[in-house]
Amino acid sequence: MLINIDNDFYDRIASMAKVLDISPEEYLIKQHDSNANLKSVLLSEKEEFTTFIVEYKNMLDQLFYIEEDTMKTLNKVGNPADMNRVFSRLCTLIGEDVGFITKLYMVYKEKEPVL
Repeated sequence: MLINIDNDFYDRIASMAKVLDISPEEYLIKQHDSNANLKSVLLSEKEEFTTFIVEYKNMLDQLFYIEEDTMKTLNKVGNPADMNRVFSRLCTLIGEDVGFITKLYMVYKEKEPVL
């Protein structure tokens, strides 16, 4: 990915930093760290990372097609429409923000498997 450094570059960085409630410098450092993590994962754990992404997408797909009984339970506890939007957003984030899925993978590696 090439970075287009034009007159609006700092404004775009400042805008993203404001949304995240951090300084532009902190935003750039976080972006650098995310890119470094991604490169490390892709160089050393490409197969495991690919497997994780496939499993993550399958899990989200299954959440979209939950059974009727489960949907009734969700209606009692929360708002299924909101949950559906969350699942949809989580699915979209894979393509939009590689840093996001890399961070999820790093957390996934640290946790014990749920049986």
